[in-house]
Amino acid sequence: MFIIWGSRYLSSTRDTGRFYCPQCGKLDASYRRQAARPWFTLYFIPIFPIGGAVEHIECLRCQGTFKLEVLELLPPTPDDFFLQDCYDRMTRGRSLEKVEADMIENGRTTEQAVGVIDALSKGKVWECERCGAHYLKGVRKCRDCEGLREITGGIERE
Repeated sequence: MFIIWGSRYLSSTRDTGRFYCPQCGKLDASYRRQAARPWFTLYFIPIFPIGGAVEHIECLRCQGTFKLEVLELLPPTPDDFFLQDCYDRMTRGRSLEKVEADMIENGRTTEQAVGVIDALSKGKVWECERCGAHYLKGVRKCRDCEGLREITGGIERE
């Protein structure tokens, strides 16, 4: 005769609501507050609990799970989105000069644009020897003149 025993978690919903989901980026995502508790099972049937409940938040949009503190997380401001967009463009290979021009075109002053570029690049920049454009250290190819960082021996400035 075989005895099949083990454990499994059983979950129950404690609360629902809306929150900012940091995984999918939705500002007003629905969530479910779940409590999961381990149970001793005999022949796959839960018999009795063997531990305390552990609570977590589950986003109903992306199914991401988070600690309860995520409910206190403030959503990003428009400035946060702007800075992330600038950084994304620089890491995808756009020259620092073009990102600066985009910022000025969208209403930032030259001083603000230079300050943002300096803060985001943290001085980790290389200069293309062919055209003089500046890129983040992780970018390997100049998009303006197709010069490669390794071939041109790009100059890193601190």
